[in-house]
Amino acid sequence: MVVMEYCTDKNILNVELVGKIGLEEMKAYCEKINNDTSLPRSLRILEDATLAEFDFDIDEIDQINQIIVSQIGTYTDIVHAMLRIEPISTAYGIMSEMANINNPRYLSKVFSTRHMAMNWLSAK
Repeated sequence: MVVMEYCTDKNILNVELVGKIGLEEMKAYCEKINNDTSLPRSLRILEDATLAEFDFDIDEIDQINQIIVSQIGTYTDIVHAMLRIEPISTAYGIMSEMANINNPRYLSKVFSTRHMAMNWLSAK
């Protein structure tokens, strides 16, 4: 399950991933952000996957990254903090981070605590 809520006070899109998250859910989540015209064009995302179990193969990370790259086109910039605690989800987050490192309009980073993620987002 993916729950998204935009916090106007902090200008952050809070995304919570809960339970088994498959490739189709990840695609739908990324596409929903891409199609949401109510979000600010300079977007900060806090994605919390601490209660999630990713249920897709490592080879499918490329498909998710392609969707992320396509969503950047509709935004001025995206700053994306990924909160991870499980080894597999952390590795997937780091792979996503590295895949998009050369895009100056998309900045992502993996964190193990909400406090560190929020500090980083607040500074961006």
